[in-house]
Amino acid sequence: MGYPPGKVGLLRKSLYGTRDAPANWEAAIKAVMMLIGFQQAKSNSCLYYHAEKQIRIEVHGDDFTGVGPKAELEWFAAELRKHWTIDVRGILGPPSMKDVDHSIVILNRLVTWTDKGIEMEADPRHVDLLLQEVGCEGSKVTTPLIKERTEEALTSEELNEETSAMYRSASMRLAYLSQDRPDLLVLGKELAKGLKRPTQAHLQMLKRGVRYLRSHPRMIHLFPNQKQFTSLELWVDADHAGCIRSRKSTTGTVLQLGRCTIRTTCKSQAVIALSSGEAEYYGLVSGLCQALGEQSQLRDWGVHVPIIGYMDATTGLSIGSRHGLGKVKLIDTAFLWVQDAILTGKAKLYKKSTQEMLADLFTKPLDAGRMKMLLEKLNYRFCGGRHHLALDA
Repeated sequence: MGYPPGKVGLLRKSLYGTRDAPANWEAAIKAVMMLIGFQQAKSNSCLYYHAEKQIRIEVHGDDFTGVGPKAELEWFAAELRKHWTIDVRGILGPPSMKDVDHSIVILNRLVTWTDKGIEMEADPRHVDLLLQEVGCEGSKVTTPLIKERTEEALTSEELNEETSAMYRSASMRLAYLSQDRPDLLVLGKELAKGLKRPTQAHLQMLKRGVRYLRSHPRMIHLFPNQKQFTSLELWVDADHAGCIRSRKSTTGTVLQLGRCTIRTTCKSQAVIALSSGEAEYYGLVSGLCQALGEQSQLRDWGVHVPIIGYMDATTGLSIGSRHGLGKVKLIDTAFLWVQDAILTGKAKLYKKSTQEMLADLFTKPLDAGRMKMLLEKLNYRFCGGRHHLALDA
């Protein structure tokens, strides 16, 4: 039975894929969560907190991840069942606790609670698929990237259409993997520069990265046990004019809550810095934005911690700690809110030596020894074997 020409149907409920479906789904979640006593976070609409039950919930699409006492989480699941059909994938608990899971899959990440803390690793199928798609000819390597390859990209021959398509697909998969593999962040940034017009040099960078993954297929991130944390620590570093093509600098940042590393980033700066001190200051601007955002989320969950920042550049530290531009009047006044944040006590800045700087890992290619040392300080370690919950590609 057809409809007359010029007629349309009126949806009585939201249909998946329509423009307003995400907003309607978010409104439906909020209505249910508020009904059962949760408060929505001010900093992030996907976070909810129940003060009486001491439950914290993060919503990702239609996946709910909660933290709290076991009995209260079971109450939460029962409340959700009154409104929707749900599937509880498991309740994660320490090895000493009975009737809970000690390993589960959360958003395609393998999570295990051990005596040392909670361990998390990426789905190994991403590495498997990269090895299948790109191949792994050649000997194993100890680092994912060498600087010489980044310099060759300017003059190298462009790839054909078929190889370019493979390059783009594999590069994006590796970039996704780098969310859980900080050792791949610098490589992912360099590969992204070739997405529009990939060259032979870009392809060789990708192949080296895959050979590196063949010898280092598994990395585990430990969130160590800690009774309390007193600060949110920000580590900021910059590589001045590191990009051969644009002469833009690279910012590397690390955020740690106590001994837990909660965020690592590597990104090109939006403006061209005229000095290393200016590059470090722009890095501080970017890093402090992240830290203030994380601090707001923690505050919504009832956790109040100050921000402590670390830099290894005396000039960048000086610009951030004083008032006004001084001799660096070329810096846009829009960036001076950082000085106000420091002067009003929203954050404190301290100097660290280059050898101690954790964010050095995310500004440029490093040798294998230093990379391993920094990863261990961030509570990342390489591991052999395969997780028992891992699926085949």
